[in-house]
Amino acid sequence: MFQVKRLKSKAVAAKIAEFLTSWDAFQQELFQAEKEFIKRNVFESINDESHAYWYVTDRDKIVGAGGVKETNYKSGGYIMSEDYFAVHKNYRINGIGSMILGEIEKYVKEKKGRFLLIE
Repeated sequence: MFQVKRLKSKAVAAKIAEFLTSWDAFQQELFQAEKEFIKRNVFESINDESHAYWYVTDRDKIVGAGGVKETNYKSGGYIMSEDYFAVHKNYRINGIGSMILGEIEKYVKEKKGRFLLIE
């Protein structure tokens, strides 16, 4: 069974960034600027209480990840538009995306968030 974990270390952040920029996540080639944007957001979430990432592994391999952060207005709104959300192409029928999204929803509720915008 898969377990969702919250990102807390730079070592795992590197693995998440590698996964989110891989063909296994999106089946398309990303521009270098997109890759840098993803990496920066993943690493920034480690030390920012209003920004978080969750991930799922299978034998130490990232097979799903997603993040959320509070809007720049800091008024209780949370967005997923600046953080990427993906499940490995070979794991997409296992409910991993729903599990990660459930943790994101729980986080927003714990923060007393007013809304969650998913683009």
